[in-house]
Amino acid sequence: MTADMSTSQRELARKLASNVKEERDNGLVQLATFFAKKELTYMELMQIQKCLFYSMWMSDKPDTQHKLGAAIAALVNIFDTQKVIPFLKSFFETMTR
Repeated sequence: MTADMSTSQRELARKLASNVKEERDNGLVQLATFFAKKELTYMELMQIQKCLFYSMWMSDKPDTQHKLGAAIAALVNIFDTQKVIPFLKSFFETMTR
């Protein structure tokens, strides 16, 4: 993530990319509340998608990956219809890198 991030955003990114499952789970819960509170730019969505990618990367067991994938997919329900498109676009752009 970039240098212009706030301390809370850096902490959230650190938690999402942690190698400790409990921290990643905590970061995902915090991310849901972060989405509800803040209007995000496309660049911020791209940064979040990168963190979510690393969160999945650090989940090394199939059951853990399955649960995390379901939790990430459920994040779509937080957004209203107009805001979900940029979220999904940032997801697919991250996956094609």
